[in-house]
Amino acid sequence: MPPKRRSMASPEPPTSPLRAPVPPPPLSETPEEVRVNNANANELKVACDDALRRYIAHADTSFRTSHRHTDVKLVLGWASVIVAGLTAFYGYKVDFEKSKPAVWAGVILYILLSGAQTLYTYFIEGETIFIGKRKTYAKRVETERIRVESKTLPPPSKATVSVASITNAPSYQISMSYLRTTNTGKTVIHMGKERAESSYAAFFDSAGKMDVTKFESWVSSAMAKVMGIRSDNST
Repeated sequence: MPPKRRSMASPEPPTSPLRAPVPPPPLSETPEEVRVNNANANELKVACDDALRRYIAHADTSFRTSHRHTDVKLVLGWASVIVAGLTAFYGYKVDFEKSKPAVWAGVILYILLSGAQTLYTYFIEGETIFIGKRKTYAKRVETERIRVESKTLPPPSKATVSVASITNAPSYQISMSYLRTTNTGKTVIHMGKERAESSYAAFFDSAGKMDVTKFESWVSSAMAKVMGIRSDNST
């Protein structure tokens, strides 16, 4: 009897275009302890931003963090510092009257570079806290990109407060955008946007200790939705 052929209907890899992409990373088994001043909204936001970056860039996701915004700001910042230093040095070494044209040019260039850095931060980087990219393979190479923005929302007015410990606190809001394409970028497999919001009081206790596991679970839920991964119970 000839050997049986292996079924051609074998399950496809989890990153197949017919299936959901690699799911969000697992929750940290031993999350690091995070404590902040829970009366300071800026500290709360920074702690959440850092925890979100660590989670999404987890080794299990293979998302490679993009430092494009940081690199651009560093280049503009260092360029302005170098221009200022060279201008000052030239003005010190050369006679005042002779150095005035070059000094003026250096001052103007410094202002332009500093202004460009400020405008880039405000209009282009904005509230972006994470940009990630990864490549997966399922009969073809696919590229996934994810971008996350965050901001703090003020607490609601006293008239709408019913539970002081949760609702009378500022909230943390994230906006995710996700794009999954073939490696050439010509075919879009999935595109999604998701916004999630939760009170800081849901993640920090009265002593300012962060419940990292609960926070990661919340981020994981938002990631699953933006990637198009729905639970069996979802409608």
